Amino acid sequence: MISAAVRGLIAQRKDKPTEVAMAVGVSRAALYRKLGNDSPWQAEEVDRLARFFAVTRDSLYEGRAEFSRELAGNLDAASTRSSTDRASDYGSEG
Repeated sequence: MISAAVRGLIAQRKDKPTEVAMAVGVSRAALYRKLGNDSPWQAEEVDRLARFFAVTRDSLYEGRAEFSRELAGNLDAASTRSSTDRASDYGSEG
């Protein structure tokens, strides 16, 4: 749920994944693993995400961060793609 909320916020705000990774205190590769649900989010990372995006921690944990319904629908479709495809959405080399 956290990853879906973060992907939506990145898309809505047009943030660069590198900026998000720096704000969270992880490498870009680690951010992609977390966004792809291949690595868990730590509580401190969620706190940093909430501060960076100016949303509540609870909204991230519940996957209801402030992004539009249209983006949420696109996220549902994106979740069926492979992690390499999802990572390419954020400028990853795959």
